[in-house]
Amino acid sequence: MTGRDREDYAANASKRHKLVGQVLSEGAFRTYRIFQEVPIVDINPAYYNRRTRADWYIPDLHVVVEVHGEDHRQWIDRGNEGKHRAKLKFVRRQHLDVEKVMALADVGIGTVEVWPEDEISEENLLKLISDTMKQMTCPVKKTMGPRERAKKQASKYRREQYQLAKQRAREQKRD
Repeated sequence: MTGRDREDYAANASKRHKLVGQVLSEGAFRTYRIFQEVPIVDINPAYYNRRTRADWYIPDLHVVVEVHGEDHRQWIDRGNEGKHRAKLKFVRRQHLDVEKVMALADVGIGTVEVWPEDEISEENLLKLISDTMKQMTCPVKKTMGPRERAKKQASKYRREQYQLAKQRAREQKRD
């Protein structure tokens, strides 16, 4: 798995990201394997975007913790990009957030979202993770597309024909 260890923060990591890392390194979480900045393709190889990463991944609990800032909730013009570009970036970010959650759910991984107003404490993270785990009781069953369905039907048909041919051969041997 390519990702950073608990205390190996990226240069642009926010204070809240580091605070979540500190909480995850102590108390109830210290015995779990925890990785930060893990590419989503390392968790779900079918995901197409190799640059998208999970903030914190706890494989033993089948949970990803995402620390969101205000820019995940509303567009923010930082003064150097203009209103239109800021809105466009916000829409793209929203789209990527939804795609990330869906890609993780496809492989049975729940996503805990920590928002700016959420308290970052061991108790609160335990509650958020517990609530997410209750919702993710089993991996989401992926529906088959027409090609997969046709392959499965063809395989079943060949298996049935093989069994019939074996049965006819046994009957002919007896006669």
